[in-house]
Amino acid sequence: MTLKYVVQAFLILLMSFLLLLGLQWLYPHSSVLQEHFKNSQLLTYYFEYEEPTDTLNLIDSTLLAQLDTLDADTLTVQEDSVSLPALKAINDKEIETDSFQVPAFANLENLEKFFASLSDSSQRRIGYWGDSMIEGDLISMTLRRKLQKEFGGEGVGFVPMISFTAGFRRTVNHVFGGGWRYFSLVKTPKKKDAPYGISGEYAMATVDSTGTKAWAEWKAPKKAEKWSRVRFFYGKGDGKTQLSMKHNYRHDSLIALKDTFAFNQLSWNDTGITRFRINLLKSGQTPLYGVSLESGNGIWVDNFNLRGNSGMPMNKIPYEVMRGFDKSLGYDLIILQFGSNVVSEKTTKYHWYESAMLRVVRHYQQCFPNASILILGLGDKSYKNEDGEMVTNPSVKRVLKAQYKIALKTGVAFYSIYSAMGGDGSMVEWADAEKPLANKDYTHFNFRGAEKVGSLLYHFLMENYLEYRKTHTVAH
Repeated sequence: MTLKYVVQAFLILLMSFLLLLGLQWLYPHSSVLQEHFKNSQLLTYYFEYEEPTDTLNLIDSTLLAQLDTLDADTLTVQEDSVSLPALKAINDKEIETDSFQVPAFANLENLEKFFASLSDSSQRRIGYWGDSMIEGDLISMTLRRKLQKEFGGEGVGFVPMISFTAGFRRTVNHVFGGGWRYFSLVKTPKKKDAPYGISGEYAMATVDSTGTKAWAEWKAPKKAEKWSRVRFFYGKGDGKTQLSMKHNYRHDSLIALKDTFAFNQLSWNDTGITRFRINLLKSGQTPLYGVSLESGNGIWVDNFNLRGNSGMPMNKIPYEVMRGFDKSLGYDLIILQFGSNVVSEKTTKYHWYESAMLRVVRHYQQCFPNASILILGLGDKSYKNEDGEMVTNPSVKRVLKAQYKIALKTGVAFYSIYSAMGGDGSMVEWADAEKPLANKDYTHFNFRGAEKVGSLLYHFLMENYLEYRKTHTVAH
């Protein structure tokens, strides 16, 4: 009799788990569930953000959605004084040959605007866009820490309103709750209610099934430097959004957002800010982009990551929004790290990727006319071949060639992570090392590996900055 009840209890637990699993899978696809129930997000994140597999071959739904929406919207661009440089002619056939080896770097002269800012400006800023390789502030946090040690500045810079990898990030304690609607270039490429922000995403406040209003909070980690300036960014809305803001534990400031422009900003200046909180009191249709947490003069590195992002949809971020951020924050260097999500051994031609990413780089050149641009060639990525051995995916070099050609045609700088890692077979060495530098998916760096890549990138920039200083009269 006792055994019977044990079996019944086990079956009830199993059925409950399977029901939860099914609801978590169904939630992002059901408007009824989204409107009437609160999602715990215990498992949904992994369903929606699964990294494309090695058998992608343009069948993966995430990538197809990005490809399908490249020309779906009409990008509103107000032509101003920004003029794009002419594309340069290159020898495509020579680069496409099997014997051609992509160099470790190219077009370093394009970094001179950034190097000049390191010498002449009291405040400099880097925008670092990427996919899951930099989520949780990986790589960028190392670059930021080393640059701030050399040039000053405190704080992590931009952080979005909500993030599904907030618990993974070490450089800021980011928590949020209540009712939120989230949109991104990857998660909701065909469904959006407002323009995307600089990170390729935005959030809108609502009320969840329990009646809890949306809120978000950012705290400085223990022993971290305090902030003296917090900036809050939002887009054009319906004028109905009301909120309160509190820094440290002081009284709330009640605010009705003036959201009449494509880009809007509110700023707080104080000493010793370690905690900043936003409570949404009245929900409107205002896209909320995020905050910037900073202090003093120096340099900041903004991390903009979207898991599963091929990079191709990034020109869907409106020109007016990007220019608004640039005029406010003043970017000196743009870093673009994409490519892993389009690698497949079954795909032999990447002209489609080259064409799409060429438009993306041109978009960035127009949106950030005063910044240098650096394309990071993707790192090594391995797969199991027919003999059961883990080897470099043959399409790594194909994508790398496409990225190199884009850099040559647009005149922007190029730096190969693949070469910096050690080239062919390096991902296997990194993942199988006694102290591994990468995960066993043979694609992603772990914290130790990301620290190394960030250091390699920092030394690449600083070595070339020192060479720049030798031929320019600078004071540092």
